[in-house]
Amino acid sequence: MNRNIPQSDLHSKAARQVAVSIVIVNWHSADYLRSCLQSIYYKIKEVEFEVVVIDNASFDGSAEMVRSEFPDAKFIQNKRNVGYSKANNAAVQQTIGETLLFLNPDTEIIESPIGTLTDHLSNNPKIGAIGCRVLNPNLTMQRHYLQAFPNLVNQLLDIDLLKRAFPRWKLWGTRALYDYTGTPLDVEAISGSCLVVRRAVFERIRGFTESYFMYGEDLDLSYKIRRAGYGVQYCGEGKVIHYCGRSSERHDQRNFEAM
Repeated sequence: MNRNIPQSDLHSKAARQVAVSIVIVNWHSADYLRSCLQSIYYKIKEVEFEVVVIDNASFDGSAEMVRSEFPDAKFIQNKRNVGYSKANNAAVQQTIGETLLFLNPDTEIIESPIGTLTDHLSNNPKIGAIGCRVLNPNLTMQRHYLQAFPNLVNQLLDIDLLKRAFPRWKLWGTRALYDYTGTPLDVEAISGSCLVVRRAVFERIRGFTESYFMYGEDLDLSYKIRRAGYGVQYCGEGKVIHYCGRSSERHDQRNFEAM
């Protein structure tokens, strides 16, 4: 993937030794976006980072808000809604960090896990992506943050009662949420609401598949990472609240009790 970055910007960012590039795709989420950005700048202290917000034709005041309140963030305005995958891929081209953090605008960092996650990727070159502890607004664990690749059985048995009764079944892909004791665990797929990816791997697999306009693109990304020979892991550190798809009007509030 080409990185079309002006040389002046490249030199200034390189001088800061940017470790993590945070990419946020915004769509009609100005209020959530403000809280998200505030949490980034207040809570992430352990690594140097840059922020790129790309807006899918919201025209809801997000551009003015970001430029006035968060001048260090780069804002990209799309004239039309190109979808989640294409917007992410375009934004990544404007970044230089060795690690990418894809973050939904309706998230809020309470305790930053970013240093822990980036250190783990640095020390484990065969891990391509990793996730952290993501919570619902009521601070219960967000169990659909981890996923299993779809098959006939788990699609037929996709019943909330079964998931509550047997949360460790391999069918659901959520066992790592319950079994995490301090060592990152292998998982099948991680939600794109808060996902850290090694840049070299992201570029090797050509980023998000742009035929996915919205939904399923994160599952596909995890699949491509694993198919390329890299691991996908869950590290239950930090605290990131996800307000459950407010930017896409997705209101899946399935919870399980906090451990």
